[in-house]
Amino acid sequence: MLSTTSSGRSTLQAVLAVVLMIGLSGILAGQALAKTVITVATYGDIITQKNTWEDIKKTFEEQNPGYELSYTIIPYNDYITKLTTLFASGKYPDVFQCWAQYKPRWAEDGILLDLTPFISNSKRLNLNDYFPVAWEAAKYKGKYYGTPHDFNSEVYYFNVDLAESAGLPVPSLDWDWRDFERYVTKMTRPDEGIFGTNHSLQWGGGLQWVYNFSGHYWLTDNNTRAAVADPKVVDMVKFWVRLTFDLQAAPSVLKPAQPGKDEFGGYIGVWQGWVAYLDQLSKFEQNARAAGKEFWEWTMLPYPAGPAAQRNFAQGHMWSIYAKHPNPEKAWVLAEWLASYEGQKVWARNHAFQPLMPRTDLWESYLSFLPREKYQKTGAFLLGYLYPRYALNFSYWPTYPEMHQVWTQAMADIFFNRKSPDTVLQNANARMEAILARRGVK
Repeated sequence: MLSTTSSGRSTLQAVLAVVLMIGLSGILAGQALAKTVITVATYGDIITQKNTWEDIKKTFEEQNPGYELSYTIIPYNDYITKLTTLFASGKYPDVFQCWAQYKPRWAEDGILLDLTPFISNSKRLNLNDYFPVAWEAAKYKGKYYGTPHDFNSEVYYFNVDLAESAGLPVPSLDWDWRDFERYVTKMTRPDEGIFGTNHSLQWGGGLQWVYNFSGHYWLTDNNTRAAVADPKVVDMVKFWVRLTFDLQAAPSVLKPAQPGKDEFGGYIGVWQGWVAYLDQLSKFEQNARAAGKEFWEWTMLPYPAGPAAQRNFAQGHMWSIYAKHPNPEKAWVLAEWLASYEGQKVWARNHAFQPLMPRTDLWESYLSFLPREKYQKTGAFLLGYLYPRYALNFSYWPTYPEMHQVWTQAMADIFFNRKSPDTVLQNANARMEAILARRGVK
């Protein structure tokens, strides 16, 4: 039988104490190392977006040491189907990018969590620090269903060289649709493959032209009444028919654009495009310079004023949380940070998405791929005029997809099949009214 002396017992107790301390330290260290994982889903290309998201992950985790970020980038064509499958399975991400087109439907269907209380109590987000139009993109029927992200507006890119060769100065920002006609007509040289403009009506676009001529979109009365037969809308379409066919100022089925002669190549005088095209346009210019070629001089302009308004089409996606999320406070940590100033700095330095704030440092970072002189002029327009004055967020409505099909067919009938705008738009209006009645909107 083993006996233990007093001295031996003391030694044993000391050893046990050390073992306990080591074990406790290990437990505490494990607790300290354990982090809360937040998942996020977005769409795009993993190859081109990986560096940006690694920067987002690194910076977020540094500034939020108790959290670990796990991101998933889903291909564009699979994104919505994949998300809805995840919602149904209960294995959804904590935060996901909600497209502008799906905001009304998902809000109505109870998929999106109302984040208004979170935003109201946020110490990171002061709405006065942002372009108001950016937060409008996250709102539906007076409530916020996300924090803003990937906001973008359309502008007109103006070919200064073509204007000068036609003896025209750059127009003022308050130019109107009559100025537009004069400019694009004089800049057109169809035999050389040069057109004064191109337009999206032929492919089912033109929403902002509808608004600037009439003061409304395809529907009125809180989206309960079709309005594409409005004489002002008909006038707008006839205006483009005249530009396209009578004046040949835009490519058409009768006089199509020549292969290889497009807007980026400098063959279009005034063309409609997203602000985000700046990066693509800059790459075309850099490639031309590298090949020892001159590149056409450009500047930005707002949409020309119509009889009713002068605004620029804009829209934005947002970071949202699933309405059935069991712990939305955890998800909010990321949704809040992604839209914050600190998050904006990461997006800007990666040239990923336009800043949501009128802060010079963010825009200098985002537009650093432009030559200094070009940045100063472009930045002054974006921060001083486009986003605070001209940009108008387009709020999609639940019946928009069906209405878009009707409008697209109408534009095809007019610009490809050469049918009468009056008759076509009257028929389109009746079809939209039938959709509203069928959906119980009227």
